[in-house]
This record gives sequence, structure tokens and C-alpha cells, in this order.
Amino acid sequence: MTDPCCCATPDRVLLETADGLLRVQPYSDRILRISLDPSGRFDPRPEALAVAEPETPSRWTVREADLPSKDAEPGEAARQEGGPGAVLLSSPRMTVRIGIGDGSLAFLEPDGRPILADPPGRARILEKTDLQVPVSARIRRRVVLDDGVDGPVAREETVAEDATGLAGDDGPAYHTRVRLAPAPDEAWYGLGQHEEPWLDLRGRSQFLYQHNLKISLPVLVSSRGYGLLFDTGSAALFRDDGFGTWFWTDCDRYLDYYVIWGGSLDGVVAGLRHLTGKAAQLPRWTLGYIQSKEHYHTQEEILATARRFRAEGTPVDCLVQDWQSWKPLEWGQKSYDPDRYPDPSGMIDTLHAMGIKYMHSIWPVMRTGGPDHAEMAEAGCLYANDYTYNPFLPEARALYWEQTLRGVCSHGADALWCDCTEPFKWDWGFRDRPDPVENFHRTVQEFKKWMDPRSLQEYSLYHARGLYEGWRATDPSRRAAILIRSGYPGQQRYGTIAWSGDISARWDVLRAQIPNALNFCVCGLPYWTLDIGAFFTIDNPRFWCMDGRYPGGVADPDYCELYVRWFQFAAFLPMLRAHGTDTPREAWQFGERGTVWRDAIEDMIAFRMRLLPYLSSLMGSAWADDGTPLRALAFDFPEDRTALRLTDEFLLGPWLLVCPVTEPGAESRQVWLPSGADWFDVHSGKVHPGGRWIQARTPLDRIPLYVRQGALLPMAAQAGLRHTGEWDPSRMELHLYSGHSGSFSYWEDAGDGYGYEAGEWRRIRMEWREGSRTLRLALEGAGYPGEPPEREIRVVVHEPAGSSVSHLRLSGNERTAELRLP
Repeated sequence: MTDPCCCATPDRVLLETADGLLRVQPYSDRILRISLDPSGRFDPRPEALAVAEPETPSRWTVREADLPSKDAEPGEAARQEGGPGAVLLSSPRMTVRIGIGDGSLAFLEPDGRPILADPPGRARILEKTDLQVPVSARIRRRVVLDDGVDGPVAREETVAEDATGLAGDDGPAYHTRVRLAPAPDEAWYGLGQHEEPWLDLRGRSQFLYQHNLKISLPVLVSSRGYGLLFDTGSAALFRDDGFGTWFWTDCDRYLDYYVIWGGSLDGVVAGLRHLTGKAAQLPRWTLGYIQSKEHYHTQEEILATARRFRAEGTPVDCLVQDWQSWKPLEWGQKSYDPDRYPDPSGMIDTLHAMGIKYMHSIWPVMRTGGPDHAEMAEAGCLYANDYTYNPFLPEARALYWEQTLRGVCSHGADALWCDCTEPFKWDWGFRDRPDPVENFHRTVQEFKKWMDPRSLQEYSLYHARGLYEGWRATDPSRRAAILIRSGYPGQQRYGTIAWSGDISARWDVLRAQIPNALNFCVCGLPYWTLDIGAFFTIDNPRFWCMDGRYPGGVADPDYCELYVRWFQFAAFLPMLRAHGTDTPREAWQFGERGTVWRDAIEDMIAFRMRLLPYLSSLMGSAWADDGTPLRALAFDFPEDRTALRLTDEFLLGPWLLVCPVTEPGAESRQVWLPSGADWFDVHSGKVHPGGRWIQARTPLDRIPLYVRQGALLPMAAQAGLRHTGEWDPSRMELHLYSGHSGSFSYWEDAGDGYGYEAGEWRRIRMEWREGSRTLRLALEGAGYPGEPPEREIRVVVHEPAGSSVSHLRLSGNERTAELRLP
């Protein structure tokens, strides 16, 4: 290039603009990084979200082109050449056209069809702002601890006159804004999990900060198959209204984001994982039923609950110890009160002998007076509030893990529950819920008192990192499983499952949880769950956040109905977990067997246990293929305009269409069956054509559930499993839904440890050819320790006229098997 203001090579284009130096840099043949820096330095952010390295330039070419005329048809721009108006940076998968005069960007498919283009005018805007970073050593605040509904809260009472508590100017910083121009017919998803009942974000606004009821993720994904990842840890705001469409960040060194062309939502998620890391597999037992409550008070209460589960025959894989297992007045201490838990190692050994795992709650906040707090303070690892540890410091993460290992994991805990991972809050002490705009500004200011404003959204990312790395270094034979209340891109690397916080028992909250889950998972983090039946069941007029409607709890038939419907939805989430306060949640609390509520709950647990081979395969695919188990309908039906915006249906994997019941007293509900497939009703076996509404019956013991034609659905052959450890992978029941060809990749590994990363896994490629009525199975992979040498497969063939049963054997020696049906 001869123009002095533009330097273009296959590995990057640098362009001087009025707002600073614009950099366009390939990260793969379908991912481009867009950065705008007035300083021109592009200093790397210490907490950068992307862990991938830039693409080598071999697959990219650069050439000059003319800018398109104003009346050019869509797709013409990439074919107009011969002038110096633009630079085209191209790979076999995509092209970006960069306007030399104005820095405008247009992203195109190889044939010139548009993906995404800047709106007219300035698309990337920077506004300088003051950057003041809290420095613990300089702060001399008087801090008072108040007891709130979510634990102790640090309140600043006075500030010493000789210290602002801020480092002052720490270099240039900016409010950044990216203006966007979506097409009229596209839907947008993502931004994480919020409280609103939206799925499609078009025409919406969303405040991005971390909160008990919010998990903010700076990711937008389009139904047209592209995504945007904003590399920022700042508070942010998304708006799409009459004043335009834009994404704004509060405080960054420079503007930095990635454009991902996936061609589909699966492709976008794969791009997000390429940038931010693979999703670690969880231990297999996390797919079973997990029982929790607020809280078991003693060691004996936990053991009595475990014995009751086994005596009743209700399946359970894990019991959870929630907060306050510490000594009185030692909030956040990561060790047991010896008066109530005299032998935690013996307690956990006893649970293990019953086939039950144990999860323990830990907190990032520590009240003055406890040994953990004293050790953290002595090491200089607390924020200036003298209460919350700082996980951005490597030495603080290491010390926190040492304390967790010493007080919790050394006794044999199988998983960690990280509560309160958005440790600074402003709004929960009010009677009336604050206005969303005020809440955003006041909560962000509360975070800024203690944290660097450039990274205040990333607390849980670094908290999880320290625990995962410590766990894995200490005991690589067991996979880390970390239940956590916040999330950020990249956290999938650390064995985390997010949950939606302290929600309230209301039907509208249940309805909102469905799109909340889908918008979270489309951002590339595959594992999400919730408190079945909601955390709060009562309405406390002192606090807006305690807004349940059922003070009678399990004694109220109306609450039992809500709980059952919530349970039916949760049975198809990546983790099935009951938890809450105000009322107990164990199955027998809902009546004797024969009571509709209890039977409905136990039926769903039993059905989930039968789904273990399918669920395990979805988890394996999340790691091996960057798959997404919990899927908005846009993943598989992007051309179905109705499906794009449905908020009360979703897919579990590629086959199961789940339609939760979210209205009280509902005896039926409308179900949209996506076009492009015909659907088997799981309950009746009836086949319905897709692309239409149907009215589905919804008695209390039934959730509408449908399977696509062509589905190959592996299930456990055994009934009556009490926990996942009883599943025998040598016996399988494969449900084949005829009418269309289909394929599925069944996954197995040891179910624990990290051998899968070294190739210790097995896949069975399953293919059904409708025309020849042939089922073919083929073993792939090197296998794993403990793999069965042979598998008995009971094939259940579902057809409109009924079902039939055939049998197959598949051994490691033969590696393939074939079944031809009449």
C-alpha cells in the first residue's frame, strides 16, 4: 500500500482515523479483531478475554478495492475493484471491506453477501474519562459490617481526610461505543442471564453489571449466524431503540471487540470457545439429582437426610452444605464448627459409602475475627473494605485455595459452591425496588469504590480460576465442579456451572427463567441451572428481593403445583438441583407416594436418570465439538421466523423439544413445532408435522416433550437407578425415531479425571439411513480405562404405527455393527 495513513498486510490492517488508530486483525479464518486506540499502542489488557493467538496470515489475502456506490445492490461491494477507496482483507470464509477514508467496516461472505456493516457516520466512538483505581494500601476508610439478606455487607462510614483511596490518573481511559446496524428481520441473543422475560434483544435495552440476579456477558449473537464479543471487563450498556443500536462500555483503555462469522449459532459458539477456551467437562455425577436447601444445620442432619433418600428409594447423587457451617461470628470462614460438625471427614466418607457426593459452600467475603480473614489481611490480599479477598492477585488466589483445601477439600468434598461472587452490592436493603437506571449507576459506583473499573465484571472469572487451578493441581484424578453465581466469557474453562441467584417463587419468574437460560448459554458458557421452586417463597415487605407468593411452602397446594412445574423444566437443564429457603425441598416433603406432586417429582428424576447416556454425550460434545446442550430454537431452525422469538420452548441437544408449563392450573398449552421436521409426541407416540401450532395436554404429571424424526436417542437400559454410579454403559437402550435419516455421536469416558484431554474417550457414531432402513454403529477413539469390552444395545424403533424392538451387539474387536430393519 502506498497511502501513508494505511498499512495493510495479510496479518493486520492499520488505518489512521480521526478517532485514533484502527486495527483489523485476523484471529481465525472466520474471526476478526477490531480495535481502536488513540495512543496507537494497543497495550494488552491484563484480563483480556481472548486466550487464542492471532491467526497466521497464510489463509488471508489483502487487496485494494473501490468503495461501493450508494445504489449498489447488496453483495456487489466485494466485486468492485480498481480504486484506492477500500482495502479488502479476505479468507476463504469471509471478507472485511475497510473504507480508507472513514474507517467504515463491512463484513461479507466469500460470494459478497453481507454479514454485518457499519451504519452511516461514526461507528466507533471514544469519549475520554477519568480513570481512578482503588489502591488498598492508600485507603484509610472506616468500614462497618451490616447483616443483609445476602450475608454481611461492608458499608463505608467515614473516609480519612488525607486519602482519597484512589490512585488518581492511571493513564488514558475512555467510554467506548460501537454503533450497529442490524437487519430488520434478524433476532439477537446473548448478553447473559438477566431478569427480564426476553429472548430476542431487538428493541430492548440491557444494563450489564454483576448482581445476585444478573450474569452479564458482553456477547451478542445474531440469528443470521454472526456474533460479537466485546473484550472488556467494564460495566456496559446495550440499547436498540429509536435512537439507534449500540454497545457502550464505561471504562476501557481502548475499544476492542471481535466479529465472529459462524454461519450458524453453533458456529458462533465454536468461535467464542476458540477465543476464550474449551469448556471443561464436569464429573458425570453432576448429571444426577442434587439436593440442597438453606441450610442443613448439623452433620447429623445431613446424614439423616442421606439415609432417608436411600430408605425412600428416591435417586440422589449429591447433598449440599450451604452457608453457616462455620463457627458463630466467623462469617466466610472455610472450616467447620466442631460443635455441629465434629467429624466432617467421617460424614463425607459415610455419604460416599451410600453413593452420594458432597458439595460445600464457600464465600469470597470474610468477617473480621476469623482465622481465614486474619491470614488474608496479613498477606495483603483483601480489598480496601477489609472484608473481600482480591482474586486478581495471584498470591490471593493461591492463599484462598490453600484455605479451601485445608478447611474443606481435605475432608473429601467433591464440589465447591461459590456464593456471592458479585461481592459488592447496593440495592438489596431497600423496601422498594430501585429504578433500573439508578440501580445500574449506584451499583457500578459501589464496585468502583473497591475495584478497578476496567475489570469490575470479572470477579467470578478469576475466583473460579484460582479454585480450578488449585483443585486440579492438588487432585487431578477428580474433575473440578464449581457451582457459581456469576459468570464471564472464559469461565467455561474452569469447570463452572452458573445459577440464576436468589429468585422468588412466582409464575412470572418461572416464565422468565427459560429465556434467561437460553441467552446465557448462547454466549458460549454451556452449564446453567437454578433453584427449583425459587430461593424465596415468602414476601418480606422489608426487602424488595424477597418477593415470593407462598408463605405456606409445601403445605400450600398452589406452591406444590408451581414447584412441580419448575422441577419439570429443571429436569432438562445441564444440572438438576433443588435449593431454597423458607420451606423444605426433599421429595417426601410433598406427600406420600401416590400424591400427584411427589409422584411427578420422582417421575422426572427417574426420567433424567434414563437420559444419562444422552446427557453424558451432550457434555462430551460441549468439550469435543464446542457444542451447546441447552439450545434456543434458532440454533437448529434459523429459517423459522416463529421459532426465532419463542420464549417458552427450547431444545435439549439436537433431538428433544421441551415445552415447560408456566401458567397455574393449565390443562393444556400451545406448542409450536418448528418447521423442517416432523415430531413424535414422547407421551403418546403420535407424529405431528412441523411448522404449526398444536394444543398439548398438560396434566400436572406431564410436560409436553417432542422428539424429531430421525432422532437417535441413547438411554440407560436400567430402571431404578439410585445414582449415576449405578449406570452400566455395557447396556444401552437406543430409541430410533423413523421417518427421516439422522445421526448422533454417542460419547463415553471415565466420567471423572482429565484423561479425556489425552484421548481417553470413546465415541459411537450412530447413523440411521431412512431409505435403506439401515442403522449403522461405529466405534471411534482409543477408549478409556474401565470401558466395557462389549455393549448390548436394545434398539427401540418408533414409527407412526407403533414401536418395535431389535437387538445389536457392539464389541471393540469388531468396531462396527449394522442392523437392517424391514
